[in-house]
Amino acid sequence: MDRDTRFRPNLAKVAAKVIDGEAILINLDTGAYYSMEGVGGAIWHLVENQLTVSDMVETITTAYKAPAEKVEPDVHRTLEELLKEDLVVAADEATVRQGEEPNADLANGQAYEAPVLNAYHDMSALLALDPPPPLLEDLPKTSRDR
Repeated sequence: MDRDTRFRPNLAKVAAKVIDGEAILINLDTGAYYSMEGVGGAIWHLVENQLTVSDMVETITTAYKAPAEKVEPDVHRTLEELLKEDLVVAADEATVRQGEEPNADLANGQAYEAPVLNAYHDMSALLALDPPPPLLEDLPKTSRDR
């Protein structure tokens, strides 16, 4: 993974929100949902702002007062997991937008803990947000149709 690579949410497949430092993500294709607290929520915030990988590492290192040699592999691993789950895509020059400045108090006073992507696939069927419409043949016949 190149240090200058930028990632963005896979907007075609993902609905996401960061609430009180926790990122809640739903893959709209599979119905799987995910959560990342603390540093994971911070990483998602930085993905939404399309920072480079090196800027993400620097921002998290500064915010959490953690050593870069610990932060860097954690950021890489988390981004690889997000890619594997199809939650993020690489942002090319045409899609990079100027994001807002990351929150200066990104750590919110918390100590650094390795980010964890929690995945929940058990509710996939219940989270099917856009079921296919019924086929005309499946509709019940009315007395007018006979």
